[in-house]
Amino acid sequence: RYLFTFTARADGASKFAEGHRWGFFPSGAVSWKMEEEPWIRSLGFFDQLKLRASYGETGNSSIGSYLYLDSYSFASKYHNKVTAIPVRKANPYLGWETANMTGVGLDASFLGRIDLTLDFYNIINSELLLNVPLSPSTGFFDQTANAGKVRNRGFEIALNTTNVKTRDVTWTTGFNIGFNRNRVL
Repeated sequence: RYLFTFTARADGASKFAEGHRWGFFPSGAVSWKMEEEPWIRSLGFFDQLKLRASYGETGNSSIGSYLYLDSYSFASKYHNKVTAIPVRKANPYLGWETANMTGVGLDASFLGRIDLTLDFYNIINSELLLNVPLSPSTGFFDQTANAGKVRNRGFEIALNTTNVKTRDVTWTTGFNIGFNRNRVL
């Protein structure tokens, strides 16, 4: 009747600054197979009725390598002398971008012909990996940094029906719709 899942992972990426290279990302889910309850079964209406809830974290390391270090370009100047020109400012705090996801859902099958899925989700991405503008007085245009937070929240509905089912022909119809709201926090 009750299903539980728990997972934990630790990811490391040399793309991040010392002390910020490892991220810990736990997740868990629980579901209740309600159709196995005697009071639901006695209704004789549901083939399946499951309530689900989950929470999880994931990390994003999709940036170039060594962006946490100073970078220089070498150029030949007057009389064949080589000059080092700074092109990127170091960021010793650069680390993982994290997405925290929460979801609640309901799966229902009834009358041997109709499947309905309802899902609500809330995802908050924090410590976004962005190129942040710097003051011109620094001599640099921007710097890759962890900055910003975004929330995606939404609701999805999926409905599938088996309209005709014979030995030779099966006709099914599917419908789905989703609503999403994105907000910069």
